[in-house]
Amino acid sequence: MKIILPLLALGAVALLVGGCASSSDSNSSASKPAPAFPLAGPSWLLVELDGKPVPAAEGLATPTLQLDAASLRASGNGGINRYSASYELNGLALRFGTAAGTKMAGRPEAMTFENDYFKALALVSSWSIKGNHLELKSADKTVLRFQGQ
Repeated sequence: MKIILPLLALGAVALLVGGCASSSDSNSSASKPAPAFPLAGPSWLLVELDGKPVPAAEGLATPTLQLDAASLRASGNGGINRYSASYELNGLALRFGTAAGTKMAGRPEAMTFENDYFKALALVSSWSIKGNHLELKSADKTVLRFQGQ
């Protein structure tokens, strides 16, 4: 009897502490929304440039963007050439530095599209994520829209 009473008390304390912990965890997850798709880390695949879908042009790969938070570098494929650029992130404000890339040539329509892509990157001033879509904006206009991979 002397052993049973302390064991029952210990069990009651363990249940009370465990119950409080799981109650606290469920309340905190209910009050916080699920985290959004992260800006840095995943590879983003371009789906729209200036409101128009990415064309299926011969010699044009779908442009990509990947942000590295540790080095503050953006990199990807512009459609023909690989590129890298610095970026500055301050809350929802985002700016890209001048892109440096390989110098491969492609078909004229693919080169024009890639050039438009780099021009749009240079205009970016803010970002937002909706689901798994990244929108890069200039003022209030979405200039680039990506899908997370």
